[in-house]
Amino acid sequence: MASTQSLALPNSNAPRFASSAINTAFKVVACSAIIAIGAQLELKLPYTPVPITGQSLSVVIAGLTFGRKIALAGTIAYLCEGMIGLPVFSGGGAGVHHFAGPTGGYLVGFLPAAYIAGLASDKGITRSPIGVFFTVLAASLPIFALGVMKLAMSIGNLPAALQAGLYPFIPGDFIKALVASMLTPIVIAKTSTRK
Repeated sequence: MASTQSLALPNSNAPRFASSAINTAFKVVACSAIIAIGAQLELKLPYTPVPITGQSLSVVIAGLTFGRKIALAGTIAYLCEGMIGLPVFSGGGAGVHHFAGPTGGYLVGFLPAAYIAGLASDKGITRSPIGVFFTVLAASLPIFALGVMKLAMSIGNLPAALQAGLYPFIPGDFIKALVASMLTPIVIAKTSTRK
């Protein structure tokens, strides 16, 4: 006669897996929401099609907060939300045409930026203010590189693209890196005491 134990299904990990999956999904949604909220902070400049927004800082904050896997998934979710028509891009914009426009490269640059910031967080580089400072600057590089490249293709002139899509934003990026380097250690300290 067969033992009744051999007929039982091994489901002792099912509740733990479901809880973990729900927790992960919540973090991905929170990450995409952080970026969408940051995108609504927009200041249009008269001399460039590239506005000042809170998107790039939000992408980096997502990486610093959630790590590379969640930040990358959340950024992908954010970009997909905008592509399907949700008004999550800067100024409430939506649609695939944003990727074809002059600022489309900046949107694509959010993916490596989220990964870089998240990887630095995962590796513990962002435990110190100097680590956060350089992480924010490093994560900005692919945003600017891809953004300026697409802008140059749209306007047909690399020097003009640098003038419109990079140079005006360098001081702001240093300020963002400085603010993040002061705030991130405080946030990490407060969240680590709650564990």
